[in-house]
Amino acid sequence: MPLYTKKVTVPANTPITKAVAEELEIKEPVIERIEVYFPPGCCLLVHAAIFHGNRRIWPDLTADWAVGHGETVGSDVHVEFEDVPVRLTLRAWSEDEAFDHTIVFRIFTQPVEKAAPWDLFREFLLYALGRRRRRVR
Repeated sequence: MPLYTKKVTVPANTPITKAVAEELEIKEPVIERIEVYFPPGCCLLVHAAIFHGNRRIWPDLTADWAVGHGETVGSDVHVEFEDVPVRLTLRAWSEDEAFDHTIVFRIFTQPVEKAAPWDLFREFLLYALGRRRRRVR
């Protein structure tokens, strides 16, 4: 499973309206898992999300932006894209008035050939659980 990582430094007192935005290009059409490492000191004041165009793909729209303190926050997502390469925007903002923070985004991808054999089984499980797979155009 290919892994993409990117460090993003968020200046102190960066409002959500002026969130830091860093671009990341991935070559595979499927994202299986997303994680963000928040080092000690973030104190739940640094917020992170990932967008494809203007659409937020993580965390899910039912959740707020991801936050943490000395921990890795992540989830399995299985998001498929129709065209590659995929250009993602990693965004972060900070309520901390005193310190800059550097967080680390991790994106685990899968080539479609390796993801495809599990599609039918995955579709069944997602259907049975009342959830559906997300495809991004």
